[in-house]
Amino acid sequence: MIHPTSKATGFLGLNGLKFQRLNQLRCTSVGLFDKLFGSRKKEEKPAEAAHPVAEVAVEELERRLREARSTALRKHEQPFAEKAALISAESNAILPLLDHLSKKKIDENNVNYKIAIQERNAYSARMKPLLSQLSKRPPGEPLTTYAEVLSTTVASMLKTTSDNRYVFIFYAEDMAKIGDHMKRLDELSAQVGEMIAKLRADSSAYDKVLLDCAELTAASADRKKLVSELVHAEVDYGQANKTLEEARAKFPLQEIEACSKELSTAEADVASARQALANALNGFQRALRKYQKICLDKRLAALAAIYAETPVDAVINEFRATSDYKELRELLEELATSIEVGQITADEKERLKLLGEATKVSSGQIKQFLEKTVAASAAAEKAGQKLAELESSRQALAAEEQRVAELRFRSADVERKMKEASDKEASLYPLIEQAASPLLNQKLVIKRG
Repeated sequence: MIHPTSKATGFLGLNGLKFQRLNQLRCTSVGLFDKLFGSRKKEEKPAEAAHPVAEVAVEELERRLREARSTALRKHEQPFAEKAALISAESNAILPLLDHLSKKKIDENNVNYKIAIQERNAYSARMKPLLSQLSKRPPGEPLTTYAEVLSTTVASMLKTTSDNRYVFIFYAEDMAKIGDHMKRLDELSAQVGEMIAKLRADSSAYDKVLLDCAELTAASADRKKLVSELVHAEVDYGQANKTLEEARAKFPLQEIEACSKELSTAEADVASARQALANALNGFQRALRKYQKICLDKRLAALAAIYAETPVDAVINEFRATSDYKELRELLEELATSIEVGQITADEKERLKLLGEATKVSSGQIKQFLEKTVAASAAAEKAGQKLAELESSRQALAAEEQRVAELRFRSADVERKMKEASDKEASLYPLIEQAASPLLNQKLVIKRG
């Protein structure tokens, strides 16, 4: 009787076999590199005399590399086809054996009858589609795809056998026949794994150079595009900077400074004149509030309320409207009458002070301050308007300065990117030449664009 565990691992011990194949592949890698690139001794021979340096455009180099890659990989087609045919033959040989197994009878009196049938049916059902998949390689299927399918399928066979290992106990003779072919499938699968490793090694050398060629083409295109962008950016910056210098030369800085000085002086004059008016009028506010309450003349009462609240603004507004302040005089005269009869204050000292101040105001003492306020306010307004106009020019100049700064930054940024593309391009040339020359068996120099 065949032990199920030893039998299962005997013809489908994939892991151990694959590790052995990988070690063998590593041992032969030096030979593969010698075959692809030639040995160090051969490189030191003066073989270049028979193969002069060839200067090629990167597009031509890519074409030649693809052709060489196809030629290098084409040699794998026939060995793969032969292995695929052997795998197909082994699979087709197992299928009738599996069909015979699925119909094999077992004594119903056997205490493990149900287990035996269940194991047999499960094994047959799962193995049949796997074997059918390997029985014929689809036309045109890539080698790498075939290798992946084969590896996955054999792994599934291993799991199926492990899951249904008791089938060896009940159908030892049938499983022994199947096992011989399964061992061969396992060996062929390992051989295909070695072949695909060699294929990928052959391909990767070309693929790496082709990828570098694509990067070189992209970097070259970027550099040329950026060269054009830099020219336009520098022209735009130069023109904008020239316009800015002309605007700076024409900018009326002295006029702005003079106007600002005029505005400051006028505002100071307005402030000093208003303060003088406040000094002359604020002392009447308390008395005017009392007068408002006892005045029977509604017009004068309203006027008293205004002068009691904002005396400076009230007199300035009256003076601007009439060039005089008759209403204030009239109001102060009426206030003086009320003061004299004792209606405003009983304090003699305060009474005399109010009457004296009212006399000064009525006599025209504040007129000079009113004239100064009006004149200085007009001067300040005029200077302010002029300064606002000049400030718009300053803002336009500031906007132009910002635009020039942005254009300068843009030019510097394009120049930086162009240098990066140029440096990358320069670094790729020797890498590609060094890698491509042994692949094409000729010393190559790429045309610089």
